[in-house]
Amino acid sequence: MISPRSGRPPKITEHIEAKITSIACSDAPAGSSKWTLSLINDKLVF
Repeated sequence: MISPRSGRPPKITEHIEAKITSIACSDAPAGSSKWTLSLINDKLVF
């Protein structure tokens, strides 16, 4: 059984989700063959 949502807004907004998607769909950084969650996180934080 799934419990109902608390009513608190989601932590990831549509804007952040779009930013993550655009990063993940771009070319991976030099030295990497693909994006990892860690690389995406580093890109979002800096």
